[in-house]
Amino acid sequence: MTSDEDEFRDRRYPVSEYMTAQRRHWRVERIGWVVFLLVVLAALAGLFSQGPLSHSVSLSADGRLRIEYQRFERNSASTRMHLQLRGEPGQLLQLDITGDLLDKFHIETLHPEPAHSRSFDNGLRLLLLTDPSGQASLHLALRGAAMGTSRSRFVLGGSPPLGITQFIYP
Repeated sequence: MTSDEDEFRDRRYPVSEYMTAQRRHWRVERIGWVVFLLVVLAALAGLFSQGPLSHSVSLSADGRLRIEYQRFERNSASTRMHLQLRGEPGQLLQLDITGDLLDKFHIETLHPEPAHSRSFDNGLRLLLLTDPSGQASLHLALRGAAMGTSRSRFVLGGSPPLGITQFIYP
């Protein structure tokens, strides 16, 4: 018998060992470590919150609205959303926000403060003034308030709607 075969043979002395079960246990343990490592790598990559897998940019069909956001959020965690709008210089742009953004997130701050804002049906209407180059930006500080899939819709004054989907983990 070779030393490898002897190494994996059942023993009674000094401790009783059933080596077939022990080898199964080692195999399960290795699989567990691989799964654990994959979960850690996915978390670092942003699968459960901020990171490269989570970061997303959506652009409207006409290019007048651009939204930077995280696809994956955590309930009760703070996050940011950045909107860039294009129009004519010095123009007031009307941005309508509808869908789950208002139900599944708390809007903590809007920066800069819109020229005018009001709620309607199930949405929020904001009026934003463009700068001399025709650009306007809006930064939203949000906090997840519910779990599950969130589908939000943004409409910039007559442009085609831009929808985004986010998932909020518990």
